[in-house]
Amino acid sequence: ARRRAEIERLRADDKPSRLSSLAPLFEPKDKKALSTAREQLIQAGYRSRAAVQTYFVARVLGAVLLAVGALLYSLLRGSEAQMLAYTVVGGMAVGYFAPNYWVTRRRGARQQEIQDGFPDALDMMLVCVEAGQSLDQALMRVADEITHAHPSLAEEFQIVSVEMRAGKERATVLRDFANRSGVQDVGSFVTVL
Repeated sequence: ARRRAEIERLRADDKPSRLSSLAPLFEPKDKKALSTAREQLIQAGYRSRAAVQTYFVARVLGAVLLAVGALLYSLLRGSEAQMLAYTVVGGMAVGYFAPNYWVTRRRGARQQEIQDGFPDALDMMLVCVEAGQSLDQALMRVADEITHAHPSLAEEFQIVSVEMRAGKERATVLRDFANRSGVQDVGSFVTVL
């Protein structure tokens, strides 16, 4: 029964989201802009398939909703035409840039958490390797140990461990780890390895 529930959950993840019908209208056609947005969202911790679609839809809908809200507020207050225009444009700008601000803040906080926890994780990995464990085993052990103190870094180590066990090439897995984290120290560590 538990296996069936897991299969159903995986099938549900493959179904197109409600946003997939709106996303082509709002997403940029430029592949570089899409890949940049995808990278920023991954570095902020948003890995789902619909994260990019949600981001672009939220920008447009936020702009529209806040512009309408600002218009209604100005009309109820009886503002002059010039003030009405400023309020609507201001509401539209806030609604459009708010998702970007949120992702940037979340990305910065996550990168700071990874950077703060990385020296401790390296020390623990060194102890594990000196005790005779392989790099794969050391990564799994460190991920388990730092889960409560540095959850973002633990999650990244778990992803690395799972990808290595799945047979993905070690150099590729470590490069992906450096790209996902976006932290200079992690990039240096990957280069050394």
